[in-house]
Amino acid sequence: GQLRLVAWNARYAALFDYPPELLAVGTPVEALVRHNAARGLLGPGATEELVARRLAHMRAGTPYVTERTLADGSVIEIRGNPMPGGGFVATFTDVTPFRAAEQALKLANETLEQRVAEAIAEREH
Repeated sequence: GQLRLVAWNARYAALFDYPPELLAVGTPVEALVRHNAARGLLGPGATEELVARRLAHMRAGTPYVTERTLADGSVIEIRGNPMPGGGFVATFTDVTPFRAAEQALKLANETLEQRVAEAIAEREH
């Protein structure tokens, strides 16, 4: 409820390449958000505005779902949800394989549409 870090796992630490001193029970979530914003992980915009907006969502208990592309090309889905009695929980899921498959399907569909259009055009001539 005080927006302080309570728990995390090793994958989370590695995923965002946090310095070890930043991950400690009681660390203000603002410090993590600011760290990510400074590294461009919250998208474009002024760091202070990005931090303020994210913290406002958490304080208001506003659920959210977003995706971020990391420097290594990984696509991470982030879901945030309020907890009963205060506080906020966020999950981070690597959706890179899903997004790659989705892109491949879109490309295949576009290619198929183009081939169908070409076949129709050939028959009309």
